[in-house]
Amino acid sequence: MFVYNHPAARPVLTMLIVSAFCLRPISELLPGVADDVFGRGVDGFTALTAGFGVGAIGGGLWMAQRGGREDLPKLALLGSLITLAGVLGMVSTQSFIAALACTVVSGFGLVMTGVGTQSTLQFLVDGDLRGRVLSLYGVIFVGGPALGALALGGLAETIGLRWPIGGAALLALAVWLLIWPKRRSITAAMVPTP
Repeated sequence: MFVYNHPAARPVLTMLIVSAFCLRPISELLPGVADDVFGRGVDGFTALTAGFGVGAIGGGLWMAQRGGREDLPKLALLGSLITLAGVLGMVSTQSFIAALACTVVSGFGLVMTGVGTQSTLQFLVDGDLRGRVLSLYGVIFVGGPALGALALGGLAETIGLRWPIGGAALLALAVWLLIWPKRRSITAAMVPTP
């Protein structure tokens, strides 16, 4: 794969894939979380989805007002960490209000991760590859959560939703810990704009 062979793009793509499979499925699993975990049914699902949306809008507005690109890899990774905290908080609590706050945090972090990762990948490759990178990003961004939700939902049939979601978030944390030290080398490899 042309982009995965790029040494600076490899950790960014790895975190994108792990986030897509382990963290982003939470949005697809919100109906089950609302009903099976918190016993709130449709009203709970609506509230959790709204919280997720509020966080995403906040994350989008915050990322849009920033300038510069020097800290994009760092922001993408921090967004993943924020999402991890939100997801782990949501499956660790018994309080629906706390879970609602965690969905806001998760939505904010996911947008930070998405925008930061996509922008970093675009700056890591030459202009003639940017369209291909964007299509690869789209495949991972759309397909990853669906496959992750399928796997986590399958596990939830036997052990409930909390453990698969929490385990996936911990797996993402392990990968995050491996990639975090590489953020400066990723920034250094970004292609300057002509």
